[in-house]
Amino acid sequence: MATPAYGQWEILEQRVICIRIPLAVERMLLLGKERNYNGFWRSDPALLLVKAGRLSDTQNEFKRALRETMGIDSAPVSELRLKINQQLAPFKKGVSGMTNLYSPHPVALITGANVGIGRVTAIALATSGYRVVIAGRSLERTQAVLNEIQALPDSVPAIFIPLNLASLASVRECVRQFLDLNLPLHLLINNAGVAGLRGLTEDGFEMMFGVNHLGHFLLTQLLEPLLHASGQTRVITVSSRAHKRTPGWDWTDLQRPTRSWTGIREYANSKLANLLFSAELARRNQGTGLSCYSLHPGIVDTEIWRALPSWARPLLRLRGLISAQEGAQTTLHCALYAPHHESGLYYSNSTPIQPALLGQNAELASQLWAHSTHWAGL
Repeated sequence: MATPAYGQWEILEQRVICIRIPLAVERMLLLGKERNYNGFWRSDPALLLVKAGRLSDTQNEFKRALRETMGIDSAPVSELRLKINQQLAPFKKGVSGMTNLYSPHPVALITGANVGIGRVTAIALATSGYRVVIAGRSLERTQAVLNEIQALPDSVPAIFIPLNLASLASVRECVRQFLDLNLPLHLLINNAGVAGLRGLTEDGFEMMFGVNHLGHFLLTQLLEPLLHASGQTRVITVSSRAHKRTPGWDWTDLQRPTRSWTGIREYANSKLANLLFSAELARRNQGTGLSCYSLHPGIVDTEIWRALPSWARPLLRLRGLISAQEGAQTTLHCALYAPHHESGLYYSNSTPIQPALLGQNAELASQLWAHSTHWAGL
């Protein structure tokens, strides 16, 4: 039996562990229910509760599955901390209805779709039959896109949810509001981004790293149970070839204000983080129905560059800016056409390409995952 390297567990009560499992092992664990293994299901098949006090007495096959899937073995309750993962709070609220999720249309959630490639992507997905949910900072600035989608023939009205990626509290609230819709989620596009914006996020992280990577990391982690419960699903993360401009990786740079004159170094760090996150997410979901892709959209003539110093913007034009319509094509390819066996790869011009050497560093990707998990409070 192949079990993917995925899963997290938390103690919900003194003698109960909650384990998030991939749907790929659901059948095996349901068999365990028939064999009187020491576990029981909540209404959502991705949540299994195991009585911790008897964990050491479970049968070998079940213990092996836990070890291979979650990376844990039997342990006395006294060694485990009583902590409820903040990630589970919004999920538990909606878990009773999870098995009843239904939408006649596939559902896509995209961040930052009021302008640029996000706007083009949202409209193209709506045209393709998706029900589109747009998460962004301003309803007023997004209203034009919502109206445009509503005017499409046979389209489903799009939904707006407030989201400020510079605030982890806002990310959690966005997830809570999405779960309250009681919809499945088939496609998550981590599209929003900033370049040249300086300072610290609300939670004390370098602004571009916090917005471009950490906010999307938390968003994806909180929505991952829903993605698994929705069947064949995809996570698309917009990175950039700017990741190649990262001279090295310094963890301390991520928790202090933007230091470089132009902000290009910090932007490059955040785009490398996007790429590493997507690759690690794919590794952790091997054998499941979740596919993950990162991409370089091109140097696109959009508002993302508005915070760059005024003298630096003409330099971008010398490098050959493309339109938002052109820039959205790789995102749409990954969302609609990229094959499952290419999960984890990095795309440019709708084709997988090799990232820079740091972008291929699996150890760095694993370390980033661990740090991001801690920083996001998971």
